[in-house]
Amino acid sequence: MIDRDVADWILRTYAWLIRVPGVALDRNRPLVTPAHECFRGLRRDTPGLAQRLLGALQCATGTSHWPCRLSEQPSREVGITSEAVPIVPAAWEPAGTFRRSFTGGTPPELTYQPMLLQRPVALTALLAHGLSHLLLARCPETPPGGERTWDHVTDLGAVYLGAGVFIANAAHQVVYEEGVHWEGPAVYCQGWLAEPEISFALAVFARVHGHPVRSFAQHLRPSPRAYLHKAARLLRRDRRLATLWREAGLPGTTGCSRTLSSELRLGATRAWCSGFWNRTPPLAASKQPTASSSTEPGTRSRNG
Repeated sequence: MIDRDVADWILRTYAWLIRVPGVALDRNRPLVTPAHECFRGLRRDTPGLAQRLLGALQCATGTSHWPCRLSEQPSREVGITSEAVPIVPAAWEPAGTFRRSFTGGTPPELTYQPMLLQRPVALTALLAHGLSHLLLARCPETPPGGERTWDHVTDLGAVYLGAGVFIANAAHQVVYEEGVHWEGPAVYCQGWLAEPEISFALAVFARVHGHPVRSFAQHLRPSPRAYLHKAARLLRRDRRLATLWREAGLPGTTGCSRTLSSELRLGATRAWCSGFWNRTPPLAASKQPTASSSTEPGTRSRNG
């Protein structure tokens, strides 16, 4: 499923998140799903949808007291210089950015691509990634793996906050798009960790914080759901992972909640693909790139 070294890094990093001063949160972490009561009443045409999603996510994760600003990311598209030759963007635009000022008095800023308003799962995952930046900005220590792993740690931070379902569902999405000269399916990969790695981290979250896999698996797309069940089985049965778990200093054992075979049947797990979250209309925008960072004078930025 994933490399032993990657599993070791995920376990050690999660243990680091649990105990590092300034970052450690209540062990009784909630697991946020699209069915959470904080998201009730949201519609695609809700005024200020992005801000409402951020408020709902902060409500669900218990981070409402963290100040931050949210704004649309200005487009960098060059436009059309003649009627015959359409000009595409010169470079991929990030899905969003995180900026923190060191001058004091100014809350951190999260930005997002307006096109994500048509993909609420991806937008919510991006906002969770931004909240992870707010969490890690308070961290006085370097994570396992050193400075070069900060961007990847933000994905684990979002899982740690309880938003792992959204991060897993947005890691690899196939949507239909249409433009002036094209139409058809497009693949979006958002974040820094792939589906197997995020699903493994989600299984670790479920074990550490006492969430049975069967209580939330129906909210995952089929692919990350399958990875989650495999990760849960590995954590329960694999002696090497049990050793890594102990060496990482994670609480408890790797005996994860029992996985029911019925959970693997697609017919029993359709909650993820209905309603507000996943009725995705065709988009007229260019493909969304992997999130990347943006830095301005007087600010500090990591990949958002």
